[in-house]
Amino acid sequence: MKDDLILKVDELTSEQEVLREEMTALHTVKDKLKTRISELEDELKRVKEETAKAGKSGKSDDEVCYRIRFGIVELSQDGTSRGEWRSLRQTHEP
Repeated sequence: MKDDLILKVDELTSEQEVLREEMTALHTVKDKLKTRISELEDELKRVKEETAKAGKSGKSDDEVCYRIRFGIVELSQDGTSRGEWRSLRQTHEP
């Protein structure tokens, strides 16, 4: 009977130690996540301020999208003209 109780105390002591280590690890993870949340909240605040400034300066999303699309069209035309130039060069080479 006495040996059974000693074994049970040893078992519970080792389990307690494992749980303390897990608790320490979870506290570390919790602290890291709090830091990450704080960083993301700061970034969100910064992006909202930039968006508000862009809205006040008169730049609408349509203007930005138009500029991007216009740039893409120019690039595709440039690629087409290069392709045409290559095909012309190949047909005129001896």
